[in-house]
Amino acid sequence: MTAKTHELRHVGSDFLTAASVHPRASRSMPCTPEALFSILVDARTWTRWTGATQAHYSTPGPHGVGSRRIVNIRNQSLEEEFIIWEPGRRLTFSVWASTLPVRAMVEDFTINPVSDSDCLLTWTTALEGKPRALSRSLGLIAYSEENRSLERLSRYATRHAAEYV
Repeated sequence: MTAKTHELRHVGSDFLTAASVHPRASRSMPCTPEALFSILVDARTWTRWTGATQAHYSTPGPHGVGSRRIVNIRNQSLEEEFIIWEPGRRLTFSVWASTLPVRAMVEDFTINPVSDSDCLLTWTTALEGKPRALSRSLGLIAYSEENRSLERLSRYATRHAAEYV
């Protein structure tokens, strides 16, 4: 059974640095920035490389800034709105409702080219726990999950990046 969803404080990309907790993980990806961005915005892939059990857009396409997505992770749910959508460069969303014990949350994916066939992905999760005392523990969990997910994403990109070119 999924816990009750509650609305979060609406925050923008400035929360990425303003939050007291903002774990960041990076990993080299074996694909072009454009292919990686396409993988990141394809909601169907999230069950392949994150801990998500379901992910889908709740707004019609074409998708971009203002689009909303729902991601279920085991018995938790996040309802997200994209606030930055820069193909091949950056993808940022604010979580506007969730079952997680958080007051505010923003996730950011920044892509930097490394070579003609590789790029560096940096994933930052900024959050404020509910209560605030939970923030540090939630940050450690987020950092661990980011690293596991980036490892799976690298393997997924190795096998499927050509499908996104």
